[in-house]
Amino acid sequence: MSFFLKNSTYKNRSFHPDNQPFDIPKEKSSTKKDPEEDANISKPETPTALTDLQNLRHLYTYFTSLKCRECRTPIPLPNLETHVDKWLHTPNHRLQYLSTLQCPKCKRDTCIGCRQKPASIGLVGKIQEGAKKYRIRNCCGNGKLFSIWAFLSLMDEEAERALGGKLDTVSESERTKEENLDNLLRKYIPYLSHLVPISASEGKRNKITLSFFDEHPPVELFALYRCSAFVLNRIEVLMSHTSIKDLIEKSEFYAPIVEFLNSLVDHKMSSLIVDKWDWKGQSPGLKEFSEKEDSEMKSMQYWKQAGDSIATTCKDVFDQMSPFVNLLEKYDHNHPNGKATSSCLDSSIDLCRDLLKLRDKLAEHSPGDLPTIKPLPDDPWEAFCTTNHVAFSSSSLKEHYFAEQLDEKEFSADLGGKVLLELVGLSTGLEGGVFVMVSRKRPDAMKILVVGPEGPLEGGLFTFDIYLPPKWPTEPPRIQCTSTEDLFPKFSKFISLDREVSPLILSPEKTLLGQINTIVSLLSSESISASEKHTLQCQNIQYAMLPFLTKEAFTPTHKINSLSVWREVNSKYWDLHGKRVLERVKEWSIENRDLRSWITIMDDDESDLYNVDLLNMLAHALTSRGIPSSRT
Repeated sequence: MSFFLKNSTYKNRSFHPDNQPFDIPKEKSSTKKDPEEDANISKPETPTALTDLQNLRHLYTYFTSLKCRECRTPIPLPNLETHVDKWLHTPNHRLQYLSTLQCPKCKRDTCIGCRQKPASIGLVGKIQEGAKKYRIRNCCGNGKLFSIWAFLSLMDEEAERALGGKLDTVSESERTKEENLDNLLRKYIPYLSHLVPISASEGKRNKITLSFFDEHPPVELFALYRCSAFVLNRIEVLMSHTSIKDLIEKSEFYAPIVEFLNSLVDHKMSSLIVDKWDWKGQSPGLKEFSEKEDSEMKSMQYWKQAGDSIATTCKDVFDQMSPFVNLLEKYDHNHPNGKATSSCLDSSIDLCRDLLKLRDKLAEHSPGDLPTIKPLPDDPWEAFCTTNHVAFSSSSLKEHYFAEQLDEKEFSADLGGKVLLELVGLSTGLEGGVFVMVSRKRPDAMKILVVGPEGPLEGGLFTFDIYLPPKWPTEPPRIQCTSTEDLFPKFSKFISLDREVSPLILSPEKTLLGQINTIVSLLSSESISASEKHTLQCQNIQYAMLPFLTKEAFTPTHKINSLSVWREVNSKYWDLHGKRVLERVKEWSIENRDLRSWITIMDDDESDLYNVDLLNMLAHALTSRGIPSSRT
């Protein structure tokens, strides 16, 4: 007889230890079903607390009735803390089986799951540790079930000790206890992720043959998680009291948790996240539950009315994820195989991807819970701005004004999450006509392009380089105006003669979004005389329009990075607004005669002065771009 019998609404194979002889053949890794087992299919029934506890008790009875496969000497269940700790600290322990116990008499190893000699190959799973992937093996499906029981039971015991009492007595104000619980989850959750049954898609992707346990997870597996006092309840508490900001800033802690939830949802175990059950919470611990007799179980009142499911508690986080979708697409844009250069943003980006993956999977169960995606504006330029406010580039470091500072100090990877949050704020909060280019390798180095607002600088394109110093965000960023060369006048008292923005207006209390909006406001040039306005209009055309209409500005190999990195934005801007900008300049020329006769230095030749018609030059440059214009 097989270890597993169909027995639940989940249509999974039930672990059935009753009256099993100890020489039952070992379960083999196979995708084939035994036709004789169809006769054992029971009618679907709704899981109840008592059913879960009975399944748990049957499982525990099986685990505690182990005898040596050779001499038949009873092998007692070891102390879980000692047993797991020994496994964790054994050299190459990931090649050993946690379900293997040694006979105290003949010293032979016996698998507690199949009662036989541990398999030489076993079932394969994966776990991420640092930068390497380790393969962890289990002798058989039942051995895997024991490993899950051992980890969950141990976590319940350690959680109770960490709290100094029952699990429902914890107060959110007790920071030390909360940290102890988080450390406990951090320690064991990667192993639980490994022990989740492998889905068909994962098996195909990683070329792993699915075991019977993977294809038909037993109802006892569900009972283990539902009756456990700690894991799912703790995850529910964490996800209901967090925000996307907390998740990203603590990505190292939350990433394994989200990976674990994805593993559950990817399989038939999604019910543990999506469904509610009336006996959630206030468990005395898995091991204590396991040791109770059936008569005791019937009178136990540990369970309470169900609260929200984990899927429901995640909804607030999912609602905050929409702005990340476009940002993630930009992060991978134009990169080989969709992979970006290694960056301190990677861990935060990966967490966002996993959250979106979890959101989309849960949407298959509750599609109404997903936030509505806001449609793009009808105006082509507004739509372009919405999807291109923030972009990533491997070449944005080229000729960066703060290159020397970047070489002197590496950017702290700990700030990667903070930068990502700032970028999300930029992607949703920037005004139309403001664009940010971020370096993949050094996200503390950025470039900004601003379309001049209404006023004498209207229509011009102004570029800035940004550098986030080592003490950012407590220290404001350094921002340098780069597109105007030394010829451009000081058009604001907050921009120094060497064209660096004064830190006085870049309060560290402001977000990066607020600081960039401050830069935009400097271009308004309000309260100036008519003479100053006319001068700014002329210099706007000469230094903020004409350079962006040259052939070099649209050539990828152009050396002036402040222009070439903006090829896509530059091209779209002039195609959509070139004619309007020219009409605006014509309006200026009615009052500003300097536009038709501007005395200036041209082509970096400081020895000669030229008298040029800026309006005609602009019209000619636009015509060369294929934009119709009537010269005047």
